[in-house]
Amino acid sequence: MTISRFFRHYLLSPLGVSVVLLSALLSAPIAIFNPLLLAIAVFPLIWLALSLLMLVTGIGGRSVLRERDRSRWEDKSETMFRLAADARRLSAMRLPDAGLKQLAGLAGLRAAEYHAACLKYRTHNPVATQAVAECLETLDAWLQQRNQEASDRHYGDLSAAAEDQQQSETGSASLVERTRALIEDRIAVITKASADISGSIPAADRLSIQEDL
Repeated sequence: MTISRFFRHYLLSPLGVSVVLLSALLSAPIAIFNPLLLAIAVFPLIWLALSLLMLVTGIGGRSVLRERDRSRWEDKSETMFRLAADARRLSAMRLPDAGLKQLAGLAGLRAAEYHAACLKYRTHNPVATQAVAECLETLDAWLQQRNQEASDRHYGDLSAAAEDQQQSETGSASLVERTRALIEDRIAVITKASADISGSIPAADRLSIQEDL
């Protein structure tokens, strides 16, 4: 952390604001009985003395760290907004494949739990946040591919319709399996991130521990 950034966080922290107000309050009596310029000159000296006292005692440093963390979390507000929107969209996706629809709902549930953990502990895991977005991207890609294949069969050559349909069904089954595997992998990443943030143990790991015992 640079010196300029350190003092920026200090001045913006509740402690920094309090020190400024206290310095102004202590300088006010001087302005009553002395020239205003003297009070203006004394103000930075009082502020400097109080600030050094806060830094030497360690109170100022802790306040700076809290302000830094608060500022960083504010910068993540847009990320949290997108994460919540992705979780809602996953839960509401309408997919023609029952298995993928169930996985989408599970991904939405795990994403919502992960979002809640992020808000509670004011942190997030970039890999898990990206995994939520990848769930949507993967399902969208599968849905677009399926719609494209259906359109091709509808407007294609009727003489080759039966052969194309058989090849399409084989390819679609393979695509569903790959999509399912990708979504299951991303759900595992999201679930682990939620557990890491909240300090809990995933249900699967708890069962494994019980079996070992």
